Amino acid sequence: MSKEDVLRTLAQRESFPLRLRAGQLLREEGDLEGAARHFRRAAELFPYYTGEGNVYESLADVYEKNGDTAAAADVLESMLKYDETNLKALGRLAAV
Repeated sequence: MSKEDVLRTLAQRESFPLRLRAGQLLREEGDLEGAARHFRRAAELFPYYTGEGNVYESLADVYEKNGDTAAAADVLESMLKYDETNLKALGRLAAV
């Protein structure tokens, strides 16, 4: 789906996969603020998803690119509430 299709569909119905995709598309375009907005909403909709390509890591990436390491750390800590044995996230949190 194109970015326009994703955003148009989101205007009609709420969807975790579409929020995640919208965030990815906007991040690729350099719209970090818009990407963060969609990633945050995706995390609200489905906070338990911590697998590959999860919204927490994507949102932490956006915050780090904006130089907001405190927000990146907060997001990683939120993720660890649902997946406390995620060594990758623990290592990244320690680095941030």
